[in-house]
Amino acid sequence: MSFKKVKLIVLVLLVSLLPTGYLLYASTPDAFAHITLEVNPALVLTVDSENRIIGLELKEGEAQALFSGIEFTGMDLKQALELITGHLSNAGFLNDDSLVLLTVHPAKGVREESISDLSGQLEQIYSSVVEPLAVKPPVQIVVLDSGLYAAAQKSGVMPSDFVVLVDHGVPSATIAALMEINYSAGKSGQTPIGHDKKIFEAYMDLRAAGLTETEALEILTEASLLTQSAPKIYEIASGVVDLLEAGIPYPDALSVFALGQGLEPKVFRKEISTIISDLIDLREEGIYGETALAALSMAIAADKSLEEVSTIISAIIDLKESGMTGEEAITIVRQSILGDPTLKNLDDLLEELDLDDDEDYDDDDEEEYDDEYGDDDDDDDDDDKRGSQGQGQGQGQRKQNIDRDDDKYDYDDDDDDTDDQNDDDDEQDKNDQDDDDN
Repeated sequence: MSFKKVKLIVLVLLVSLLPTGYLLYASTPDAFAHITLEVNPALVLTVDSENRIIGLELKEGEAQALFSGIEFTGMDLKQALELITGHLSNAGFLNDDSLVLLTVHPAKGVREESISDLSGQLEQIYSSVVEPLAVKPPVQIVVLDSGLYAAAQKSGVMPSDFVVLVDHGVPSATIAALMEINYSAGKSGQTPIGHDKKIFEAYMDLRAAGLTETEALEILTEASLLTQSAPKIYEIASGVVDLLEAGIPYPDALSVFALGQGLEPKVFRKEISTIISDLIDLREEGIYGETALAALSMAIAADKSLEEVSTIISAIIDLKESGMTGEEAITIVRQSILGDPTLKNLDDLLEELDLDDDEDYDDDDEEEYDDEYGDDDDDDDDDDKRGSQGQGQGQGQRKQNIDRDDDKYDYDDDDDDTDDQNDDDDEQDKNDQDDDDN
């Protein structure tokens, strides 16, 4: 499942239930609806049951620059919208790709069924408003329920941020939960609240990869427990999508988060993309399920800094390619690690154990070959050299593949450098930047 990309110089007409807080408009006894016109920032119109403007608030930015000298009170809604739309068009905010989004909700004390005709009225009004314009921006009308709007009020997002979720039939409770994740990221200082849709995009990407609503939300919840950076949450979700596309089932993908238990959060947060890449490498070599997770768990237990995890996984894969089963390869690597917990001599121990394991086979094979074709020490020496060179090239290629996989999950976003309230994320961002500079 994917969602349509729309150029969001967005005009939002929000008819809202709540008279205070979100848009800070004045509540009046005659208020029937509160209409927010958002062109990044917002203009708030309060209308009565006769669609007359009885209140106005200009949000800071372009709204004040365009409309601060105009008296809207007493105008008919159509007249006000004509004036507003004309100014927006002249200022270049409207074009054929701009979405005019109308989201409808009753004012406080007004029953929802009382505004059942309002969406149709708004469609007719705005169609007549844009008719004289040279450009004809598309119009969309969405009705929000009270709970969803309250969640939007709390998290500071506008309908244009999450309307795609409504369009796809995502339940209000799920959208509200995503807003809470987005709000938590915003509070961390890494993402301006209400101006980042990466959480919503990550959810849609996970759904498009085949996860259910519950599963997608669970992945994002786990990611948000690891980091409060919206770009990092998006990066982790993208890694999970790659796991799913590689044929790794959801339970195994979810188990990746459990691998970080007992580790320094900032270490696991920094290296989780590498672990995801290692799991994909194991899957491509035919090591999957519990065996692959056991391999990663062993590697992480051997090196809690996670700096040598990919080296250990690469060794397991090399042994698997030599003809061993995944379990046999893991056993040999485990023995090597027990022989040298410091991992300083891991390569030598692996080579020694590998040779011991293959010794009988090599001797029998050589004897059978000599009986049939004779012995040629010179040829054997040449073969040994070529084999050694080939093995070196193979290891070099695997290192390149790992580097490319790591790059695939890197997400560069300036938001990660602005968190003054989260020391862990600051240190992570500084380390990542140092790596990029190097």
